Amino acid sequence: MPTSLKKVFIITDFGYKDYYVAAMKSVILDLYPYNITFIDVTHEVEPGDILDASFIAWQLSLLNIYNSGVLVVVDPGVGSQRDAILIECEKNNVLVGPDNGVLYPLASTLGIKKIYYIDYTNQKYFVNVSQTFHGRDVFARALGLYFGGDREFLKEKENIVDNDIFIYSYGRDRIVFKVLHIDRFGNVITNIPCYEEIPNKINLWAKGKVFLLSKVNTFSELKRDELGLLCGSSGFYEIVSYLKPASEVIKLRSGDTAMIILSS
Repeated sequence: MPTSLKKVFIITDFGYKDYYVAAMKSVILDLYPYNITFIDVTHEVEPGDILDASFIAWQLSLLNIYNSGVLVVVDPGVGSQRDAILIECEKNNVLVGPDNGVLYPLASTLGIKKIYYIDYTNQKYFVNVSQTFHGRDVFARALGLYFGGDREFLKEKENIVDNDIFIYSYGRDRIVFKVLHIDRFGNVITNIPCYEEIPNKINLWAKGKVFLLSKVNTFSELKRDELGLLCGSSGFYEIVSYLKPASEVIKLRSGDTAMIILSS
């Protein structure tokens, strides 16, 4: 009997111009033709940006994703020696994607039960695998087969590529942090958790320049074009600006490192 599957969350860097996302959904439905809901989390990850994709995937841990599949295809190493993996997590979640670190933050937060590599040389299940489109021929197919009850192509694996995106350095008078994501509005999401105490006025060192930030609770507390720091909805501090993308002002992007000075 097929394993229960209610939702499939999909994250890619494919964009919306091409047929790639539709191809993956079609493969899953061919193998698991039951009542499932596809949730397109985003297909606008910057091409090959593993850190950005891993943070977006981690954000799913804030939702109810019980009995779901998560398919993440941000795979600059497609066709190389990196493994294709399937991870069983504690709440009947199954994560599928490349073993390049993109699944690590979400998997470690949900709780890992078992890790498998996908043996796509098994021609009983995988035929004519493209070396440039594992999203369709390996990952989507593995997810559909798994929930349809087929597991012979899975081989146990001890660990996955570590990618702890939440490491930051808190010193006596400074915090060195990493940018996790730039959202649609140009807000710069840092990896500094909101439980850290930060003064109301601080200096930001970024790209060789210094910017004054005001700690606020809402965007409206800022004057036009003023930079601020607030606690975002995912539980991390965000650098923001009122009516202007903060990322355009401070020129930071996903993966960049910057520093907050806590004392003048």
